[in-house]
Amino acid sequence: MSYDESKAAKDTLIGWGNTVRHLWVKMCEEDGMNPAASFVVFSADNKYKQFYDAARREYRETLQIVSQGPGGGYVGLVMEQGAGRRVDSGVRGEVRKRNKRR
Repeated sequence: MSYDESKAAKDTLIGWGNTVRHLWVKMCEEDGMNPAASFVVFSADNKYKQFYDAARREYRETLQIVSQGPGGGYVGLVMEQGAGRRVDSGVRGEVRKRNKRR
């Protein structure tokens, strides 16, 4: 994932997060509950539930993409004799080459 794709995914994640929060408030208002409550049970016929569920699903999928980051999930750590060490290059191919030489 390139930097631009990563930034776009983060922007999308923020948008889905805002949508999820907005729909949460709407669901609470529909059933007469406080959105800040720590536990709520929504009615089965809440008209916002299907939209909330879809938005949460999109949020989770986008979060998974964003969490992989520009390196496709690589965070720059190499395990060496049971201890992790930071690899500064961050280039997957270079790390593999170095690991093969050991």
